[in-house]
Amino acid sequence: MRWKLGFGARIYNWYGKHALVYAAGSWLVFLGKEQKLRQRAVEAMGIKKGDTVLDLACGNGKNFALLENAVGAEGQIIAFDYSVGMLDAARSRTNAHNWHNIEFAQGDAAKLNLPANRLDGALCTLGLSAMPDHESAILRVATALKDGARFAVLDAKKFDGFWRIFNPLLRFLFVYTTNWDYRKNIPLTLNKVFGNARIDSFNSGSIFIAVSQKS
Repeated sequence: MRWKLGFGARIYNWYGKHALVYAAGSWLVFLGKEQKLRQRAVEAMGIKKGDTVLDLACGNGKNFALLENAVGAEGQIIAFDYSVGMLDAARSRTNAHNWHNIEFAQGDAAKLNLPANRLDGALCTLGLSAMPDHESAILRVATALKDGARFAVLDAKKFDGFWRIFNPLLRFLFVYTTNWDYRKNIPLTLNKVFGNARIDSFNSGSIFIAVSQKS
């Protein structure tokens, strides 16, 4: 059933074995701006060399190179995902690049169990919109962040303005291929949990970067 963990796991386990299909889908979602927007989201965390960062819903590890560049070999990346298939692909990417500072964890983000005040930053790319209980996941991240640390979310929503005429097509296409829950207002939930959320929108409003800071 759509929007359930099991349904999402089946989708992303398949993508873990079909990287080219996943890459093509990502290109379509980001309209060719994927790398630029991922870089912008990483920069929004304000992380530095030696920091510990969470890559929530890490997928097949597309953020790893950017995060490695930010935290360096002396830093640590915690890669968390529900999909075993995606984590397998992420481990393969890690081994291919000989990265040694990535810790992998599999589970439900709504039950994320990290020590309080451990993280210097957290990132989630196209993950919260596919999670059945995104609010609990955000609460878990907030607890794990240090005071002053930021949570950057790069995600998708329906088009604004003229392009809204394509929203029914988007719903039909991406609900069943990505488990995207278009009903969610992720920036509103971030603001509710953190008390702040800075939003930048791209691609006629269909992509946004929301950044919240733990006070």
